[in-house]
Amino acid sequence: MGLRIKTPDQVNDQYVGWPSYDQDLERWAYVGPRTVADKFLPYLPTDGCTLADVGCGTGLSFQYYPGSSITGFDFCEAQLRRAERKVDTVVAVGTSVTLQIADVVNLSADTSDFDAAISVSVSEHVEDLCQMVSEMSRIVQRDGYFAITAPETQLDGCIRRDPEEVAEVISSLGLQIVEQFAYISHFQYADPDQPATYNCFIVRNTKAA
Repeated sequence: MGLRIKTPDQVNDQYVGWPSYDQDLERWAYVGPRTVADKFLPYLPTDGCTLADVGCGTGLSFQYYPGSSITGFDFCEAQLRRAERKVDTVVAVGTSVTLQIADVVNLSADTSDFDAAISVSVSEHVEDLCQMVSEMSRIVQRDGYFAITAPETQLDGCIRRDPEEVAEVISSLGLQIVEQFAYISHFQYADPDQPATYNCFIVRNTKAA
């Protein structure tokens, strides 16, 4: 019998009841935010940029985008409260952060608000991947870039996606994949000792306005 996928309410409850989230992910050698940033930074403006962190959680990605103006979106208020604790720290590297409660398939941002966007370890909780990708492309300026990850390893309570499936969704929206890579993250809800394979897609927003 396959693993049961958590509903949005169950995902929210999971994070609300997980006060040791940052400490646990550090202990499990969770490398997603750093790995994505290392590959994505060359696509960003060198003089600073406006960056949407879609499904930002506790703000683990904030530290990797110095000099940026980041808006972190998440639907879990408890995670955003934890993210607030990182805001003062990243100010020291010229980064500013604004936090907003929002569903990743209905972002509270205007069209073309951002130079770029990221979403790390979020799509596995989102049933409508097409709508999520569409929203990320909507808020990014034309010819800007965004990065989105998806696990091809089955994680407990999450949606597993083959990389071909994700690529097809992106292409069907008229967007261009400029880089695709896999990475191993020692991060499994079911068994933290077992690694999970994630795929990251760096996408150029070629979608007509």
